[in-house]
Amino acid sequence: MTPETKVRYPRFIDRISIFAGQAAAWLTLGMVLVTFIIVILRYAFDIGAIWLQESVIWMHGMVFMLGAAYTLRMDHCVGSIEAGKFADFAVLDADPYEVPPEALKDVPVHATVLGGRVFAVPPA
Repeated sequence: MTPETKVRYPRFIDRISIFAGQAAAWLTLGMVLVTFIIVILRYAFDIGAIWLQESVIWMHGMVFMLGAAYTLRMDHCVGSIEAGKFADFAVLDADPYEVPPEALKDVPVHATVLGGRVFAVPPA
């Protein structure tokens, strides 16, 4: 394998991964539109179309597969909370899994991190 090939191959894989991410986004929109068409056909015209319903299932599977390829490409940016990675989260006063669901709305928020910027909540 030549040095030039060693450089071109990863770039080619990156282009495929970017295409996969874009395709997943368009397929998601397609799923919404096909679902809309299914609802219109069923309730407005009393027409059932099993093949359309199954196409949504197939598109859903493709979105997951293509999205996985794109996510693996973005591993250097996402996936954990580390310096230099994207992470949006809130710092809470209590563990949301330990708080009863009806009391979750009362858990105080100390700060929010959005796009790398820290927004502290002023004391009440």
